Amino acid sequence: MAEYDYDVEHRPGRLHSNADAVSRQICKQCWGRVVPSTWTDECERAEEAVDPLSVHTLQLLLEFTHLDLAEKQTEDPKIVDAYCVLQEGLDPSPDELRLFFLESSLLLSLRPEVCLHDDVLVKVRDNVTKLVVPVSLRRRLFDFTHAGPTAAYLGATRMIKQLKPHYYWPGLNRDVKLWYKQCAQCTQSKGPPLRPLGHLQKIPVGVPLDFVTMDILSGLPTASDSFKYILVVVDGFTKWLEAYSLPDQEASTCIIAIYNGFFPVLACCANCIWTRSVVSEDVSKDNGLLNSSPTPSVSLPSVTTRSGRADRKPARFR
Repeated sequence: MAEYDYDVEHRPGRLHSNADAVSRQICKQCWGRVVPSTWTDECERAEEAVDPLSVHTLQLLLEFTHLDLAEKQTEDPKIVDAYCVLQEGLDPSPDELRLFFLESSLLLSLRPEVCLHDDVLVKVRDNVTKLVVPVSLRRRLFDFTHAGPTAAYLGATRMIKQLKPHYYWPGLNRDVKLWYKQCAQCTQSKGPPLRPLGHLQKIPVGVPLDFVTMDILSGLPTASDSFKYILVVVDGFTKWLEAYSLPDQEASTCIIAIYNGFFPVLACCANCIWTRSVVSEDVSKDNGLLNSSPTPSVSLPSVTTRSGRADRKPARFR
């Protein structure tokens, strides 16, 4: 509404004869009563307007003049050395530069881009003039740009893009990121941090059935024999996979399926692996003859049963 010229007029409730029929029903008191009003064609008014129809609700005035900025820069101990060198046209030696503050040395290293314009320290590059902001005004400038009347609490990256075209000081990116993290409003509205997932690592296995993983697949339709779960068992060494249908997810049901199906099958696979490895080692490199050495047998690693009885070495499950 700020782009229109209007006057607020009070209309008594008894004269509200042109109210919206959807939000208010017609009453007997208002029937037939019409308040005289002049018609204004907003399209013709928009064509006659010279200025664009936009909201002009806030006008910012200059808070510091050139003399105030120059005084602030001369009072700043970190950049006053660079200001004095440029003002007097000196050429300090490398030993003298080491005695200056780090920011003054960095500013002097950017000459002739860093210079004095109307007694104000600025940086000029590609016909773009940037004000060298003294330390006393940097946080104030950030607060006004980040949380001022026309600000929108932008992030650190957008804040840097918004400040860099007009202002400069050594360490601008670092300071903006630090002050953005210290903003209480942004911290409250920001979601929880995303924790990175752990890196995949190899599982050390040496023999078959040394490391066995299993999982139960649920959410399946019930079969005709009342089985509605699938137990998936994988050997970590051979990557052998077996799947068994289960009527329930009880521990006793799962261990019976593993003992009756998975371990006997893996025993045969383990014997085949050891037989193949022994035969490969006994192949003669000269004549290709096979050595008739006996094939070692592989026994199942023992696991602890429900009764508590255990053999030599329990298998690892996950």
